Amino acid sequence: MHRDVQFPEPSDSDGWLDDNSDRDYKTIKSIKRDTKWSGDILDVDCKICGSINAIVGIDFYEQDNPKDMVPKFIKCAVCGLDIEENDEYLAEKHFGIIPLKTVEEILDHMGEL
Repeated sequence: MHRDVQFPEPSDSDGWLDDNSDRDYKTIKSIKRDTKWSGDILDVDCKICGSINAIVGIDFYEQDNPKDMVPKFIKCAVCGLDIEENDEYLAEKHFGIIPLKTVEEILDHMGEL
């Protein structure tokens, strides 16, 4: 029965077929745009599914001694990981403390430093 059905295929506005990576990229771009976080947001690999379409919002671990950064939220467009800002302890346990040097390298690679 299913062989006789023509399912619509996902495509962009120009009619080109979107593959999973295109849809994941558009999803994480939308998530970034809709987030209300005012600090830095890093593009990272998801520690659950390994996708490159994940983001983490960061802040200084200690305001008096800004050597390390701590994740405040984590979101992934592929597996749906969504640790909100009010669960920052969980974000820190999941992702860990991020050395400031690593943050600077990521921001530089992203072209935002």
